[in-house]
Amino acid sequence: MREKRRNTKKAKGELVPGGSRAAVPRYEDDYPAEAGYDEYYTYEDGPYYRQDADGDYDGRARDLDYDEVYDGDGYDDYDDYYRRLSPKEEKALRKKALRRERIRKFKIAMTVLFFVLFLVAFGITAAGYFVTYSEANLPNLYVDGVFVGGMDYDRTLAALEESGWDEASQIPLKVSLMDTVSFEVDQCQSGARHTLQQAADAAWAYGHGSNWYKNLADFVRCYFRPVDINESSLVYNRDYVLGCIDSGIARLNEQLGDGSYEIDEGNSVMRIIKGAGQLQFDREAMTDAVFTALESDRTELSWTDISNSLKAPDFQAIFEELSAEPQDASYSDDNRFTVLPHVVGCDFDVEGAKELWNKAPNAALVEIPLDITYPEITSDFLESLLYRDVLGAMTTYFPNSNDNRISNINLAVSKINGLILYPGDVFSYNETLGQRTEEAGYLPAGAYENGEVVEEVGGGICQVSSTLYSAMLYGYKLTTVERYPHYFPVDYLEKGYDATVSWPKPDFKFRNDRDFPVKIVATCDTVGRSLTIEIMGTNLDGCFIELKKETLAYNNSRYPWIHEGWGVQVFRYVFDSYGMQVDQINEIYDIYHTHEATEQIKALDAQAAAAAAAGIPLA
Repeated sequence: MREKRRNTKKAKGELVPGGSRAAVPRYEDDYPAEAGYDEYYTYEDGPYYRQDADGDYDGRARDLDYDEVYDGDGYDDYDDYYRRLSPKEEKALRKKALRRERIRKFKIAMTVLFFVLFLVAFGITAAGYFVTYSEANLPNLYVDGVFVGGMDYDRTLAALEESGWDEASQIPLKVSLMDTVSFEVDQCQSGARHTLQQAADAAWAYGHGSNWYKNLADFVRCYFRPVDINESSLVYNRDYVLGCIDSGIARLNEQLGDGSYEIDEGNSVMRIIKGAGQLQFDREAMTDAVFTALESDRTELSWTDISNSLKAPDFQAIFEELSAEPQDASYSDDNRFTVLPHVVGCDFDVEGAKELWNKAPNAALVEIPLDITYPEITSDFLESLLYRDVLGAMTTYFPNSNDNRISNINLAVSKINGLILYPGDVFSYNETLGQRTEEAGYLPAGAYENGEVVEEVGGGICQVSSTLYSAMLYGYKLTTVERYPHYFPVDYLEKGYDATVSWPKPDFKFRNDRDFPVKIVATCDTVGRSLTIEIMGTNLDGCFIELKKETLAYNNSRYPWIHEGWGVQVFRYVFDSYGMQVDQINEIYDIYHTHEATEQIKALDAQAAAAAAAGIPLA
């Protein structure tokens, strides 16, 4: 066995056997004397070899600094090998040895450090894992001032609800736009405030993300000081706020109008809204202001800034358009009484109007005084004159009529209702209704024909013509042109007030001799079984009519003992507004027959005809 040891006690300059130079001993190897090695061979600048007794070299030194001489026969003693070193070389060798020692110690230190770091990293990772998968919020955690630290999700919801979170979230921000319209911005929809569930979710999400190490860092931060995660967890919804702003601008423009002026004749002012139809806004700046107000927990915000310059109205052009002398309204000269509008006299101070407009704030209502001169006759007055007065009216009833007769009455009423007669126009009942046929919608019903009651298509329409005639009797200067009484008295009107019709004759006609048009207004109440007809017109002088009649019974000329019927004369007495009679109109004299007398006369005539045919003289 071979043993190495450093020998630092050898003196410098000692002669080396077989050599010629002094050297510092480096390593010693012990060799037995009987080995027969007699000399060393050394080379100054290369490997060193040793020669045995036979002249062979049995080993090689591995380097210049630490020379190891190996034998092949297991020598275990020492071999002194010397080399002469200069002080500089000796110092370099010492530095090199010291460097190797330092490297060895560094490697040991790094190994220890790596192990410590591994333990620290493992601990941090484990801690991050437990923080991440914990069901509780981080400690010392707040959401908008509400403490939720260390709570699970249900306790967090309860704490937030107890703090009045929902009530506070439901208070919107009211934005007033140009002090004219307002709109509301919801805190939660805008992202400026969490809902109850969103706040609970945000509290739990803090420190429970996918990054374990960040979660651990958040835990440490919360552990040493309180953390409020409200603002950092909010996500603002600018699109929602912009939508609210656009809706408010649209409502503002709708309310302000297109910038046209309005004349208020009653108050003698012209009104115009400054900037209507022109206002433009910086929507992004308004959105920023809304979020700033929400962050400050404000509930109201007023916005009056616009992003453009306004153009003043052309008041001179408006003056030329409005300036006029007063002019009365009138009717058209085509006898159709179309109202031609009046003209109001108008004047205003153009320069004064400009000054008022310039001083007014944007979107404000500017009122400009007008000098208004009204005409004596206005359009509204002339319109109000037409068809304002009831000239005549009558209501009749048909309680026992069947469905066909009621249908015919309804159809006739629809034909005359709303009909207008202008001055000089003649109304014809037959022309208005046309021929009564089933194709025209009329149905068979009872009617008088040649003194007999028969089933006739359109039966019952005589009640409409009779009701119209009796209403006409009360209208002054409504003149009967053609009219015939029924052969027998009718049960729905007094004798003298009826008008029978048939196709094509007889007809009922009357003429409008008044200065204004008249309108027929007819209604049929099928539930109350009544028919009402009014003649509407203009009664400027207030004249009215009262009806009187004389009724005389008469006997048959051939059979004087038979009461045949009655003669009726209707008188129309006209009175002025003071009740003084100013006219009298005598209607056509009427003859009515009785059913009994008619049947009796027919029987006597038949008997007389039979006797004459038999040659038997009558007494």
